[in-house]
Amino acid sequence: MILSELENILNIIVPAKMRMIYETGAMEWLETTHEEFMANRERFINEPKSFFMIGCDCEPLLFEQWKERQSEIDEWLKWKADSEKGFVLRDDIRLIPFAMMGNGDNYCLMYEGNNEPKVVLCYHDGIDDPDIIGNDFDMFLYVMMLDAASWDEDIEGERWNEHLKFLSDEYRNKLIGRDIDDLRKEFENITYPKAKLN
Repeated sequence: MILSELENILNIIVPAKMRMIYETGAMEWLETTHEEFMANRERFINEPKSFFMIGCDCEPLLFEQWKERQSEIDEWLKWKADSEKGFVLRDDIRLIPFAMMGNGDNYCLMYEGNNEPKVVLCYHDGIDDPDIIGNDFDMFLYVMMLDAASWDEDIEGERWNEHLKFLSDEYRNKLIGRDIDDLRKEFENITYPKAKLN
């Protein structure tokens, strides 16, 4: 499935930064089926230009998985409404999962009206409102690169440098020239604001 098909199925427009990365070919592996991915896994993993094949706690969903993962978010919202008196999701908000953590928590694009979506982390085993990981996809990618540094990603390596190219000058300049301990410390000290869903 290609990105435009995914957008039509979900009736969304992905963030401009996501589209820019997609158009470089770095998201080719996300277009595959699970079977195709598994058959070509080593090629995708070993290709330095493959998007998000860095050592952070973020596993992008294949495009075909976005819609099925949506049912988990819908169930979570129903559970939240049943558990939290007075909770009603605002009419102008949509949560679209596009990646997950290793523990099953969902990274979602949070659409609010016609604004560029924020990236939030929805906790599948709690009713707390999601954390805002990035006010836009560019900020989210920056935070995930800090996360990768905290997992000892090779910040001199080709894979890191390929991901640096995706960032705006503002965020790229915040990473260049810093050592891994400094990046790890910044990541560990991030506090995330809560998204307001109702």
